Amino acid sequence: MTDETNPRIIRADYDPDYFKRFLWLALGCLFFGSWFLYDGLVNYPAELERCHAYWKLDKETNKWVAIENAAWRTIAKQNDWPTAHPKVTPDKQQSKIETQYFYSILSFLITIPCLLKWYLPRGTWIEGGEEGVKASWGKDFAYSEITEINKKKWADRGIARVRYERDGLAYSFTFDDYKYDRESMGRIMMRMEEGLKDDQIIGDDREIVRVEKLKAAAAAKKAAEEAEALTTEPRASVKTPPAGEDQDP
Repeated sequence: MTDETNPRIIRADYDPDYFKRFLWLALGCLFFGSWFLYDGLVNYPAELERCHAYWKLDKETNKWVAIENAAWRTIAKQNDWPTAHPKVTPDKQQSKIETQYFYSILSFLITIPCLLKWYLPRGTWIEGGEEGVKASWGKDFAYSEITEINKKKWADRGIARVRYERDGLAYSFTFDDYKYDRESMGRIMMRMEEGLKDDQIIGDDREIVRVEKLKAAAAAKKAAEEAEALTTEPRASVKTPPAGEDQDP
């Protein structure tokens, strides 16, 4: 968009729809992490108690041996447990509990950066002014300092890397029109390219040329679709006469 107080300034605000995906991912990880934690703290330990009651470790063979069915039914009845036999031995059930803890911790660890990825960019922007570009997080450069714009990923992924020099040192700035308003980013790109030679723009056409090609391709496609619609005759509907009526020869 254009700054109303200064029409020469083009501001590309952050795209909330892009960053919102990190919020959904964080909420999903938080949900599953809580689920895993609940299983590790409540559900699986309850089953572990049943496993210890049903399986006994034979000290001679060091193997788990199931108790008699009658004894198990008595124990299950006394503890108000289901009479179905525990399917795994206590050591395996303990391993399942530890696995739930692991996935719970992993889910929570993923949740934190996803929340930061969603929250921190809120309100950020990139501006293209009369003399150069600046970002809300403090980075800036003048158009005269630009040495190269790499647009190899600009058409497909909306990513371009601007290289510039200041006081003999080289710097870079990444443009991403998925994260920031696409139309405004394109206009800022046009402004940056105004003072550059063709060999300083790598991987794609100048933005003004690329946009014109896209418009021409869209117009050609629309014209072809309209021409096809005009030349395609609708199929005539055939009415079947009611039973008993003669049909025209």
